[in-house]
Amino acid sequence: MQAERKEKCNHVIKDLFAAARERNLSVEHIEREAGLGSNVMRCWRTRKEPLLGNVIAALSVMGLDLMVVKRNG
Repeated sequence: MQAERKEKCNHVIKDLFAAARERNLSVEHIEREAGLGSNVMRCWRTRKEPLLGNVIAALSVMGLDLMVVKRNG
């Protein structure tokens, strides 16, 4: 059994990685198509706060977009 990875990232980033897994897209492919540097997305999981434009570019590669919605409660 593989050890569970500790991720300190925001739920948006977790959802981005889940979407990539669902589409069988590698992080390297998304980084390349989005014009991001190598290993940029990997740093989002544990060390770096991503730039909003970079998140939108990565989502765009997967045919997704970011939307602001009202919180429940």
